[in-house]
Amino acid sequence: MFDDQSPLERLTRYEAKYGTHLPELLASQELQRVIEDGFCIIPDFWSSRKCQQAVQEIEKLLEREAELGVKVWRDDIGADIRIMGSNNLSPNLDLINDPKVQDWMHTLYDVNSLVGFTMSAKIQALKGNKGSGYGWHRDSCIPFQFKAILYLSDVSAEEGPFQYIKKSGNRDEMARFCAQHNIDLDANRLDEYEQYFDMSKLVELIASAGTLIIVNTRGIHRGKPLTKGTRYALTNYYWPPESKIPAHIKPYVN
Repeated sequence: MFDDQSPLERLTRYEAKYGTHLPELLASQELQRVIEDGFCIIPDFWSSRKCQQAVQEIEKLLEREAELGVKVWRDDIGADIRIMGSNNLSPNLDLINDPKVQDWMHTLYDVNSLVGFTMSAKIQALKGNKGSGYGWHRDSCIPFQFKAILYLSDVSAEEGPFQYIKKSGNRDEMARFCAQHNIDLDANRLDEYEQYFDMSKLVELIASAGTLIIVNTRGIHRGKPLTKGTRYALTNYYWPPESKIPAHIKPYVN
């Protein structure tokens, strides 16, 4: 899209096209927060019992991984463990087909259908863990990208809470941040620029099991490295209907 233009020109044209359905978004309190702040938090979206069943299902799939032929991705130290496409393995691990989540996502993307899956994740406080997402990053640099994240376990400050720089996915804030610090607008790995973050806008999403987070992952975010315990979560990944699951991800999807 607009490959012959500068990143800022591409961003500006994308925003102008995307903005045609903003009135519909701003009519929803939850989606208004996603557009304005970058995220919204919805407590008690799942019951404690439903979360416990999901955790048990994750552990069962990991214990019987070879027997059941489950595709599992692990980081190099075995701290971050992911089962992509878990919605195809168990109804207890299916967030992608939740009607309310679908409705929100279709509205955010302004489409009637999406390509995607639910990922079940277990991350442990092993020495050297980098948290979920391997440090500060943004999933997309020009188009909006939205995810739904559901905590399946209680998450304290030590158990890898989702961290987000508020409003950092908004066009004006992105342009200012990159211009002020001479950062490529197309850069997505951002650990080396942490010193420039406005930490007064850092939000650490400490919450109990069952909490749903709808987030614009074009903003700067990470899963905080764990210093104790284990964090379980479900995450919905989405792509526009004309797209396909990226080639580097597809081999791991069940």
